[in-house]
Amino acid sequence: MESTGVKQARQTAVNANAVPAVSLSAAGLRSAAPAPEPGSVAKGVGYGLPCSQCRAYYPADMDACPICKSRERLKPAYASVKTPSAASVVSAHSEAAKLLAEERERLRELKSQIYASQPPVRAATFRCALDQNHNGTVEPAAVCHSCYGDARQHADRVEAALRMDAKEAAKIVYEAVWADTSDPDKTYYNAAVALLGELKKRAGMGK
Repeated sequence: MESTGVKQARQTAVNANAVPAVSLSAAGLRSAAPAPEPGSVAKGVGYGLPCSQCRAYYPADMDACPICKSRERLKPAYASVKTPSAASVVSAHSEAAKLLAEERERLRELKSQIYASQPPVRAATFRCALDQNHNGTVEPAAVCHSCYGDARQHADRVEAALRMDAKEAAKIVYEAVWADTSDPDKTYYNAAVALLGELKKRAGMGK
């Protein structure tokens, strides 16, 4: 049988041979892993669109859902929106125009029915404001107040022109006679023209 010293020596040799192997293995593992570059920051992976079956959110770098193993994600909301075609837009406009025309036609028919159901309106007969000028008889007014006012102002100007003073008329005749003495036969004519012109001017009738 081996002695106790021999056994201890053999165990020491085995342990000495095993330590380098472990250290080399550890060194190999440390060398295999790449060391991070100084100043670099690890980028996080965000969540992508949810799963189309279970609606679960999972990282965007994963190919399949970790819950139901589905590889399809929900499509974006804007992808489901369909742009109307030109034909559909034209059809909608024509339909709206048709409905509007029908509504207008119904309104015209309704108005015509309302007018037909009402009794005819007779023209109101207004009595003259100056009843003292009528001996019990009533005559319809044929002129409105504004037109009557204009005609009355014109008549007042004509009346004022006809009320010219005799001295003013004599002065107009005298100046017209002596304005041109080359032809004695035209002196009375010139005087008449001058007097009538002054009357028209004062009456507002122009020349």
